[in-house]
Amino acid sequence: MAVIDANPAALDLQYELRRRRYVKMGLIWLVVIAFVAWCVNGTIIEDTDWSRIGGRSGVLSSIGRYLSLDLGLLPELLVPTLETFMMASVGTVLGCFLSLPVAWLGAANVTPSKTILYPLGRFLMVLSRSVHEIVWALLFVSAVGLGALPGILAIAMRSVGFISKISAEAIENIDTKPVEAIRAVGGSQFQVMYFGILPQ
Repeated sequence: MAVIDANPAALDLQYELRRRRYVKMGLIWLVVIAFVAWCVNGTIIEDTDWSRIGGRSGVLSSIGRYLSLDLGLLPELLVPTLETFMMASVGTVLGCFLSLPVAWLGAANVTPSKTILYPLGRFLMVLSRSVHEIVWALLFVSAVGLGALPGILAIAMRSVGFISKISAEAIENIDTKPVEAIRAVGGSQFQVMYFGILPQ
């Protein structure tokens, strides 16, 4: 078994380089921590009117109230929790149905028009994902009034962007042989989508 003789000068050089790297990283972290502390001090500690919120004791008591659990509220929360779950479920299912035409327009290999409808489909995906659910909810509240319907529509509109983007990318990665076979026997675009793309 061969024994490799280590060069002491090379080992010393490696130790020195490693030490310098650790010192450099430590200095960088010290600068970052000092900068964050300076930002917190300037924007939160000095700029906040602590007397208005009751001083340090008032802040601590508020945090304590937030962290304390009132188990007596649980019976009153069951029905709103169930309603929220039902709204999320219906909104997501509605978003699945609404995302199918958007995914069809936004998939490069099946879109009817790459110059007009493909950019339109991609724009709808980006628009749906860019607007927050609260903004969609405010728009639908002003359109249809209060209740569960604006929440369902808001969740559906927000889901369209994510589901259609994932679906369009899946459509673009399908096996093209079934699609070509359906088109070869005279299948329509709907039949191509229904029998050749959706099953994959």
